Amino acid sequence: MPPTSRALSATEARNWALEQQLREIEIDVRTRATELERVRARRVVPGNEMAHRRKDASPCAEALSQASTALNSPARPRLDKGRAHGDNGIYFQRGQVSCALTTRLNALKDLSNARLRRTGMSGHDLRNVNLSGADLRGCDLRRANLTGARLPDWDSGLFEGVQLEGAKGWLPAGRDLTNAKLKSADLSGCDLSGFNLSNADLELTILRGASLCGANLQGARGGRAVTVDVTAICTPSTSRRLVVEGVQIAVTSTGLWNDLKLDKPVVFANTEACGIRLHHITLRNFRGPTSVTDNNDCVRRMSVHTAQRENGPWIPVVTLTAAKTSQEQQLAVPPDSPALGEFVQVSVHETYGGEVCVRNLQLHGDAWD
Repeated sequence: MPPTSRALSATEARNWALEQQLREIEIDVRTRATELERVRARRVVPGNEMAHRRKDASPCAEALSQASTALNSPARPRLDKGRAHGDNGIYFQRGQVSCALTTRLNALKDLSNARLRRTGMSGHDLRNVNLSGADLRGCDLRRANLTGARLPDWDSGLFEGVQLEGAKGWLPAGRDLTNAKLKSADLSGCDLSGFNLSNADLELTILRGASLCGANLQGARGGRAVTVDVTAICTPSTSRRLVVEGVQIAVTSTGLWNDLKLDKPVVFANTEACGIRLHHITLRNFRGPTSVTDNNDCVRRMSVHTAQRENGPWIPVVTLTAAKTSQEQQLAVPPDSPALGEFVQVSVHETYGGEVCVRNLQLHGDAWD
């Protein structure tokens, strides 16, 4: 019977049901242990086989014994060294959940507010499980199926250090991870394309192989400073033959002379950085054959697009207007601009009247490992 005659709250009812089920499991284990002793008394069992049976039975019996002690104790114990516990003092071995408790809790589909810190649940089927308010810090959820699961609030800090590589069904349908606290989390290989990660805590977050194409990283914390040299990527130093006033001239140029034109954007693979969030772009023009003194060959309006594939579809990142000068200039990028994906396209839409003559073009921002 419930502990009191008054109406129980939902939490008290759930806890009472858990207690009863745990006691049933304990009784079942003790009954099986008694039967095993009777069998042992009737016949001789080889030593190796008996030792193997004891080894298999002991973890389950020990976990259940600890749970029973905690449930029957007037003052439930605090967190013991080397273990993590859930509601009502139910113990989970750090690094793995007890097989008996896993069976029961999966049947209940309710792990709300459970303290599962650093618990190993790699590859577990957690579909439709209620994990709201659960402490998942440091949990190993790699390859776990979380489809339909109720997860803690992203800004609660309960996801710090969680490992979600290869996990399914955990990404919010609305692509909204605003203010998410994912410090030290492992999100390797996750598809975060187009997600809103504004003001998210991504300090020490591992995003190796993750896709951040078009993600909003405004105000996101973490990352490392990185510079992508478009000029070096697209046009390594080579000897070129230019035509000036009908005469062929051999020159060595590291600029984007033949590569970036009004009708010819440059496209390159973004292998330098994962999901780079741009701060500014460094641009330097040089005077071409149609611009000896007037700087007409300078870029006036240019844009940056990004995509997950080399042929698009292209997502606009920023459109900028540059000054009419051959001196190096820095063009600020709005903080809410989308992050760069696996491929980047740089286009020039307008000059000050002449050809496009870009000497240096660099993209500066923050990226993640």
